Amino acid sequence: MKLENQACSLEQAKKLKALGVAQESLCQWFAEHRSGATHHVITMHQGGPSSVSGPCDYAAYTVAELGEMLPDIDLSIGKDGD
Repeated sequence: MKLENQACSLEQAKKLKALGVAQESLCQWFAEHRSGATHHVITMHQGGPSSVSGPCDYAAYTVAELGEMLPDIDLSIGKDGD
């Protein structure tokens, strides 16, 4: 399976960074400058999460990483509002 299908999209990664989410992930969208244009390429870090380094780079979170970030809540569903 392609890495792009396992991690959040570039657009989602940009939104998460703008919201102030910590930029540490196993995967990263990084800016690659070729032929006078900037292209974003996704890569995976070997050996554990890594922090994003450049201003045009974005953490590409996996579903598991996003799930880990969710707050712990106690959800009880009962019959008749109990």
